[in-house]
Amino acid sequence: MPNFMRIIIGYIGTCFEFITHKSILINNKTMKLSSENHYYKADKAKRELGFNPRPVKETIKDTVNWFTNEYISN
Repeated sequence: MPNFMRIIIGYIGTCFEFITHKSILINNKTMKLSSENHYYKADKAKRELGFNPRPVKETIKDTVNWFTNEYISN
């Protein structure tokens, strides 16, 4: 999404919050955050704590299986 659209949508949300006195998920602050690059490296955790992340697909599969066994089958 082009940056100018984020700005416009964000301020529309902020105006809506101001008028209605209700918080919504899309406002100028959240749209600004969505345009920033947030990422982290696990190098320090690997080096100092022995952290060894698993592949994402394996983690998702195990999570779905856990929810299925704990909540859906009961």
